Amino acid sequence: MKVLYHIQNNNNMYAGRYIALGYRDAFIDRGHIFSFVTNNDNISKKISDFSPDLFITSSHHVCTDKINFSEINQFRLDKLCVAVQIDRLEYSADRGHSLGRRPELLELIRSQRYGDIYFNYFQPETMADFDRVTGQKHHTVLLAANRLCQYPQASEPPWSSDAVFIGANLPRKRATFRKLLEPLVTKHHVRVYGSDWSFRDRSLGFIQRVSQYFNLRIFDHLRSPMITLDEERRAYASSKIGINIHEVQQRRYGEDFNERTLKILACGTFELCDYIKVLRRYFTSDELVMAQDDDWFDTFDYYLQNEDERRAIQQRGTRKVLAEHTYHNRVEQFERLWDVWRVGRMTAIPR
Repeated sequence: MKVLYHIQNNNNMYAGRYIALGYRDAFIDRGHIFSFVTNNDNISKKISDFSPDLFITSSHHVCTDKINFSEINQFRLDKLCVAVQIDRLEYSADRGHSLGRRPELLELIRSQRYGDIYFNYFQPETMADFDRVTGQKHHTVLLAANRLCQYPQASEPPWSSDAVFIGANLPRKRATFRKLLEPLVTKHHVRVYGSDWSFRDRSLGFIQRVSQYFNLRIFDHLRSPMITLDEERRAYASSKIGINIHEVQQRRYGEDFNERTLKILACGTFELCDYIKVLRRYFTSDELVMAQDDDWFDTFDYYLQNEDERRAIQQRGTRKVLAEHTYHNRVEQFERLWDVWRVGRMTAIPR
């Protein structure tokens, strides 16, 4: 299968970059031909030249603004299957991510003039309104770990720590960082890596994001990742505890979880996660430890001091992730969805 993956800009510094790399590595490792297309490209020309079987894109406006839907539908009439990562109908945390506020896009979906497979990492009950309003089926495709670069390894003394947090200092997390992370940094040997942790980096990041939105390539390389994927694995593997903190809306509603949830365990590290309700569908308390804010510090201290219990929980969690929650697993899911589409592709597609 030939796969074309739409990403706004492959120099993006945030989660979308690493999700895209995870899919790239897994598709290629499973024997598929893979390429990125960005907003700096002529997307229709790229599809014509590359001739993919599967085109993965997003319903977010940064992607849809660059797509000519009439041309996409001509490709669909030929052989192209379009998989769309969709937004929720209503998303109180960010109205820009609310599909219900884009009636023209909803009409394209209803009339089958947009995609063939609709997916995101939310649960079926969360997306029930999408199915009801559009008449299309939503598929839950969770985030994952990249098993080609996130796997257990021996601890390396230069990277050792009591705990590590790796992630961006996002505005929606800063209050939680002050409450849960900063006291740990003060009391213990805690390493923190990622973007936006200094005023200078946040300022450069703002310039870079604006320039990428307007496709001004001059600022594409204004920042580089603060830590490579290999270094990330070493930092996790050499830490006693991997800290996971979610965005405020994830903490409030507990309907989805971040990629870090799976990366920490994949690297063979015990994880302490803030409380995200939906995680108990996928991990037991013997595989992944979560703590409410009021027992966060006691839980941290307990597992820091009890190595045998910490290691036993980590080993069970790591086995679960590497068996069920890698991008190889997600690519298998896309392969099955594509096979179902291929069998039924004789159904007429309205122009």
